Amino acid sequence: MTLATVFKERISQMPDDINTKKDIEIYYKNLLKEIDEELKKKNKKPLNPYQQFVKDMQAKIKSDNPELSAKERFTKIADEWQKQKN
Repeated sequence: MTLATVFKERISQMPDDINTKKDIEIYYKNLLKEIDEELKKKNKKPLNPYQQFVKDMQAKIKSDNPELSAKERFTKIADEWQKQKN
């Protein structure tokens, strides 16, 4: 589904009580935001195993070691990933 097809469909469903130019502009602006969010959700690729591992480990490492910088945290996560792979 493309932006154009979704837009045409949603514009055809515009309520009849929208009469002024300002109302149309508001409807149009909100419509584009909604469509953009819908398309982002639909087109989102699943995380690969490493990305999922990083996502899962990030909060755990941060809570266990709050003093670590972001670089040190990612180094620790990468080390854990290597251990898991082997």
